[in-house]
Amino acid sequence: MTSISDEKPNIMISLPKDGIVTDADNQKWKIGKLIGRGRYGNVYSAKDSKSDEYSYAIKIIRQGNLPSCREANFYKAIAKRPQVANFMSLKGLKTFGLPACLRLGSYALNKANYNFIITEKYGKNLWEIFLEHDKRFPKATVCKLAIQILDVLEYMHNNGFVHGDIQGKNVLLGSPNEHECNQIYLIGYDLATNCNLDIDDATRVPKIHSDNILYLSRDDHMGVHSKRGDLETLAFNMVHWIGCELPWEKDLPNISKVKASKFENYSFSSSYKFFKLCFGVHSNEDPIVKFIEEITSLSQMSIPNYFSLRQILLSGLDPGDSLFKPFKFSTEETETKCNTPQNDCIILESCSNPNETSKSNIKKSNRAIRKLPTGKKINELVPDVSIRTRRRQQQVNYREDSDEENLSPTKRNKNTEKHVTGDSIEETNEPVES
Repeated sequence: MTSISDEKPNIMISLPKDGIVTDADNQKWKIGKLIGRGRYGNVYSAKDSKSDEYSYAIKIIRQGNLPSCREANFYKAIAKRPQVANFMSLKGLKTFGLPACLRLGSYALNKANYNFIITEKYGKNLWEIFLEHDKRFPKATVCKLAIQILDVLEYMHNNGFVHGDIQGKNVLLGSPNEHECNQIYLIGYDLATNCNLDIDDATRVPKIHSDNILYLSRDDHMGVHSKRGDLETLAFNMVHWIGCELPWEKDLPNISKVKASKFENYSFSSSYKFFKLCFGVHSNEDPIVKFIEEITSLSQMSIPNYFSLRQILLSGLDPGDSLFKPFKFSTEETETKCNTPQNDCIILESCSNPNETSKSNIKKSNRAIRKLPTGKKINELVPDVSIRTRRRQQQVNYREDSDEENLSPTKRNKNTEKHVTGDSIEETNEPVES
């Protein structure tokens, strides 16, 4: 039976009386107020000795636990500005969601040793924004968020690291004003580690924490730290962010049941059952559906086609939108609402055979769909899916068979496009890393 990691959080941090620490380059920093708590340390505002404003963040972690070493090693290894700038130039990126590590240092106090990391200070975390917006973002916004996270994951993966803890609490807004923000930053590198695909199965130990069970990939449940696992974790977040309930949410916090549900409801060879449980009736052209299907085709050893994944997500942006425009976190009344306990959605599927549509088939398909809001028509709820004439518009027909091998939609259109090979914590109301 899988158990929660025995790496106990340690947030008992002793600070110097004068509140001043010196980094490895002899730069002095003044520690300000507490603005966030993590699993293994605290985050404070900070300023350098020449500034009057606390415009930086300092994360202080007590030495002696593995995560403190992981995060420091990660920043030392690949988070230096020249490395990041080279990647951005290579990929043509104007912005990048990996926080720049400005300074590293350590100090000793009261018979304890501490490491600290200095970064820029950012805005709220995405989980706070998610709660403020009734646990639902517009799909186009989710695609934009995922593109920026995917950029960071590609950089990490190219350098041999996996994140292992993607969740809203580990995503910070780049601006204190959410209405003007067009950039996010991925944080939470205390679980970042090297890919371990060559390690024997018997020696693998899953790193599971009470706050990352919901989004944890199946590879991570098995103790395999893979690139595919990071992408699957991102996909689970995306499904949640658009307002859908993950099939294993009802099993929280029982880790064994959550793990069993993930393997039962989401096969490595087929994502169909997962789609049916999350979305009910869905479109094969939906960008999130296509993103997950692309991940499903990967093996543990696969190098993901980041370019193809990015193109899929770009197809989900609204007309006239761009990656450089601010995020829109509020949803419109007419936007699709997904299969949550509060409200469900309809995402139409165009089948290749129009003769398969019948009253009985539509009735079966609608078993997964709850009542529509009073006075609303289908086309008002699904603005991004065109409602065609009755002769040309069909819904997907689901088999009623219970055997998993029979769970497949009728005559799915396969995507034959040739792909080009391309190269997360305690909750806090404060605006920095949690």
